[in-house]
Amino acid sequence: MIPDLEPPENPLPRGSKDVGNGFVFLTATDGASRGVDEFEARALKTYLAAAGQRMTENWIPSVVRWSRLRLPNGQVARSAWKESLKPINRLRCARNVKVRCANKMRFAEVHFYLIFKVGDVRKPLAVVSMYGEHHAELFQESSKTYVTMQHLGNSDVRVIDVDCIQSAVMLAPDQQYPKVHHDGSELNRWYLMEKPGLKLLERMEVAEVLVAEE
Repeated sequence: MIPDLEPPENPLPRGSKDVGNGFVFLTATDGASRGVDEFEARALKTYLAAAGQRMTENWIPSVVRWSRLRLPNGQVARSAWKESLKPINRLRCARNVKVRCANKMRFAEVHFYLIFKVGDVRKPLAVVSMYGEHHAELFQESSKTYVTMQHLGNSDVRVIDVDCIQSAVMLAPDQQYPKVHHDGSELNRWYLMEKPGLKLLERMEVAEVLVAEE
């Protein structure tokens, strides 16, 4: 039995920014624009070029990073930017997200979030490293319960619109796959553990309690 629950009052914390469609950027954030690494710069240039924006050949992007994103379902998706600086006992394991890319569901690790001017519009975006497509045969053989995929790292860094993000997910190192399979994809392989209680949370419209972070 589940007792009657009402969504708690959950005002946005200091420093947050509503970016529309139910998405909210949450601190921490940079105090000034900063450079990005070569893979992130290439991804940003690719995104802007696809949007029809012209850039000079030697243009070097700089951005103001945000560390967290509140999703319309109430989850808070985090990012490697801040999570990678924390001791392991303080990690929240929520920097991996399920995304919709070209009408396909994929998974990605978020580097950071940003707002960037594309044409005349300031757009909320995320810089991510993609995971490869999941192993379809093992997925079917497991009655669609075993989702295993390889982290593609710097070989597939992309910039995506934040409204492509469907949910935050938990991914863990896949230690079973390499015991059986030696196909070249067993290294840096992860499997999906959906965040417990997400469906219930969505039905009750109960969001995570938000606090400002530095």
